[in-house]
Parts: sequence; C-alpha cells; structure tokens
Amino acid sequence: MIHGLAIAQTFDTLRIASYNTLNYPGSSSATRNPNFRRIINGIQPDLLVVQEMHSSAGMAEFLNQVMNYYSPGLYDTVQFHKGGPTDDSQSGLFYRHGIWTFISASYIPTALRDIAEYVIKPVNFTDTVRICSVHLKASTGFETARDSEATILRNHLNSLPAGTNFMIVGDYNIYRSTEPAFQTLTGSQVNNNGRAKDPLNLIGIWNNNPTFAPYHTQSTHLVAIGGFASGGLDDRFDMILTSYSMGDNILSSTYTPYGNDGNHLND
Repeated sequence: MIHGLAIAQTFDTLRIASYNTLNYPGSSSATRNPNFRRIINGIQPDLLVVQEMHSSAGMAEFLNQVMNYYSPGLYDTVQFHKGGPTDDSQSGLFYRHGIWTFISASYIPTALRDIAEYVIKPVNFTDTVRICSVHLKASTGFETARDSEATILRNHLNSLPAGTNFMIVGDYNIYRSTEPAFQTLTGSQVNNNGRAKDPLNLIGIWNNNPTFAPYHTQSTHLVAIGGFASGGLDDRFDMILTSYSMGDNILSSTYTPYGNDGNHLND
C-alpha cells in the first residue's frame, strides 16, 4: 500500500510517496496498470519510491503506462539496479521534472536485498536529501534478520556528516515499535548522525491492533486475486522515517496511508 508524506520548502511543499508494487510487472501488469494510474493520479506525488520492481522493462512500463500516462514526460526515472542475492526484487525512483534534481544512486548490500540510496535536491535549493529505500526480510520469526539489515543501514547513516538530511522509506515488515530493527533505526547510540525518527511517533504493537487501524498499510485483500497480495489490512509494514535534521521541514499532518479510512481492519 502507498504511503505519502510532504516536506516543506520556503515557498512550496513537495509530496513524497513510497509504494511496494508487488512483483512488478509480473504477469498481470496490464490488468493492474489502470489501478496504479488511478492511485498515482489521485496522489500526484512529486517523488515516488517503489519496491519489488523486477526489471528495467518493468521500470519503463511503470514510467510510461502509469507515471506519464496522462502527462507524457512529466516524470523521469533512474536506471534499474540489478543486484543482491534476490536481485529480481529491487527499488526504483520516479521524480518530476522541474521539481527535483537527481544527483546520484548507490546501493548498500545486505544478506537479502540491496538498500537503495538516492541523492536528490529540490530545484533552486541548496540542500540535498538522501532517500533510502528498504525492503526488509518478511514474516514473524525473522526479527534478527531484519535487525541485521537495519544495522547495516544505521552504520552507513552514522558515517555521514552530522546534519545530513535523509529519509528511510519502504516495506519494513516490522510488527511493533519494540522490534530490534525499529529500535536500531530510531534509538539513541553513541553516534546519532544516522538516528531516524517516526514523524507520527506511533509506539506500540501495530499488528492487528484497532488502535493503529488508520495507519495500517499491508494489504487491502484477504485473498490473493487479481494480482493483489493476501494478508489483510492489519500491519504497518510501509513507513517513512526521517532524520532529525529535517525538523520542521516535515509536515507530519500530511503523513497518510493513502486510501485507508481506518474502518477496514482485516476487511
């Protein structure tokens, strides 16, 4: 499910979204693309980071059949990165011309999937932002594996200069705020250059908890049909964490799991 957040500049706001596109393009992209178009057209993101992109052909199809379908040339993308032990499931970046300047893309290896790091900056603005896209190990019982991946990212972010602006987006597959991976990314350490924070400060057990129903992002389907994942809307798997340096530039009131009205827990 897609997660969106806006950041503020002196004269404008920029909308950033993250979306696990579920094995895209797969065998059902032609069927799914109209749904993707409807969602993206509703959100109008200035920048979109995706996970579970499978090929350069998939990146091109999503760019042409979804992002630029109604306004050709509105968005650009980066070259597909094929790497890591599961190199068929990677991150991708789409950004609007005239809004963002793309600077670089690099990839942090882990035991499962590479973590993408995109360096961008708003046009006519001096500060850059690092967007790190994660897709951590899924399912209960793999908390240690997720923490290992999170530790690699935290160590990398700690190595950056103090005050570096960054956001960590993607599919975390984390079930509660006390899980080690979440604590590794958000907890205080001797070196806090890479410490991230949850703009919504949601503390507790997110899994199947009605209290957090408005923030769940896992899946809108209980049964896997029509190219959709099963599982039900009962987990806060997709999140956007931010560096402390971004401060008031993050508009927390805009941090929204798009399409979730909070009334469809496992429905």
